[in-house]
Amino acid sequence: MPSARRLPICWVVAGIALVSSACSGRAPAPAGYDRIGAAGDDVVYARSSQDDRGSWVDVVVRSGEGDNLCDARGPLLVDAARNVPALCSDLTPEANVYLVQVLKTAPATPICHQDGTPLAATRLKTDDTWSVDFVISVDRSVRDDPMIVPC
Repeated sequence: MPSARRLPICWVVAGIALVSSACSGRAPAPAGYDRIGAAGDDVVYARSSQDDRGSWVDVVVRSGEGDNLCDARGPLLVDAARNVPALCSDLTPEANVYLVQVLKTAPATPICHQDGTPLAATRLKTDDTWSVDFVISVDRSVRDDPMIVPC
């Protein structure tokens, strides 16, 4: 009777992990990014870095299906005197995504369509390693004026 070949245990564990992550419906965080939070099914990941030009933040926003809605980089907001633009102001086939940084002590930034119509926005509170929180609005409505701006 031929002997059964055994798979190394690491292959079995890796296979189980791969199948379970594929079945969970959640894409893994990009390498080196922290999961900041979610607005509905849309998840925000971020990481900060420093170079000779200053402090930076990289963000990725993914839909519940794992599609990238935003992949951006900008200066990290470090004080209220700086006027830092939105990290994401992107129109994709799925949605219009607007993501902005706010200091932890500042009120959330209201977000509107260009015509002034307010949009639902979610403030994602970060842990103490971050100097900022993030405010996100993901608009999936079909509009003639898809631009989203702070109100």
